[in-house]
Amino acid sequence: FVTTSSDVPPEMFYGRIDELRAVMAQDGRCLVYGGRQLGKTALLRHAERAFHQPARHHFARWIDLRGEGVGYASEPSEVWMVIWRELQRVGALPDSIMEPKSTVKGRVQSFLDGMKGWFEENTDRRLLLLLDEADRFLALDARNQYQDTVRLKNLMEATSRRFKVVFAGLHN
Repeated sequence: FVTTSSDVPPEMFYGRIDELRAVMAQDGRCLVYGGRQLGKTALLRHAERAFHQPARHHFARWIDLRGEGVGYASEPSEVWMVIWRELQRVGALPDSIMEPKSTVKGRVQSFLDGMKGWFEENTDRRLLLLLDEADRFLALDARNQYQDTVRLKNLMEATSRRFKVVFAGLHN
């Protein structure tokens, strides 16, 4: 018996196949929301495992924004450092893409431009970014007219959604 969200074993994940497909589909959903303990994290983690196939140039990364302190101990703009670090960890970025420090003018834009170029180099590349516990990030980003959320959306559009971000949280 588990009372906290967890990464359930594949054999324990059943049902919700339509939701899983929608999260992984290039033109599928970008928001997952609902009450506590309904399986949002389990869905995202399962999508990460199923989608992540580096040999096919498909990369997936689940990030717990609350655990990373984004929107809690740090501003929403710090999401770029977390994304960069996690994508480096799974080999989804070339070393030439510099760390997008939000405190250094132009670094986030340079990161975004580097990402666009990376997708242009190989049309098979896909990246699924699963941002869990996104409520506070979105709420604080709203104060800045969703500056960082819009940047993520624009990257999705610039790559024909081969880069896709999915936000998960408690609120719709």
